[in-house]
Amino acid sequence: LQQIDDLTLTPFEKNLEFWRQLWRVIEKSDIIVQIVDARNPLLFRCEDLESYVRELSPDNKKVNVILVNKADLLTEEQRQAWAICFDEHDIRVIFYSALQSAPSSRKTKTVPFDKDDSECIDDTDRILQDIKKNQTSYTDDNFEIS
Repeated sequence: LQQIDDLTLTPFEKNLEFWRQLWRVIEKSDIIVQIVDARNPLLFRCEDLESYVRELSPDNKKVNVILVNKADLLTEEQRQAWAICFDEHDIRVIFYSALQSAPSSRKTKTVPFDKDDSECIDDTDRILQDIKKNQTSYTDDNFEIS
């Protein structure tokens, strides 16, 4: 650990190659997904990453998305509260549970996900439409996205 101006830097934070790769991926991506644990989403959420994405895309072509993993551990009310919280920060949210093998809905965890459910709080269809609308294509060495 290294202390600079009352900040403690770990070897991970001083790894410039890692940061260059992350910046390059963000610059070339249309959607940036942060996967957070449902038990404490704010602990794993990186607001600096969201700000950087907004900085790179003042025209809002890049989309910030929070994927809340282990959503089956949340009640309906908790999912609604988190959806409102992230919506207030202009962040799209998807609730996911591997136990259900599909994005979770407002219904209880015992009810299977229904794609036609207009009550779905994750709004996955709207997110996918936005991504397709703003999608760009490019090729980078041996890597192609379209």
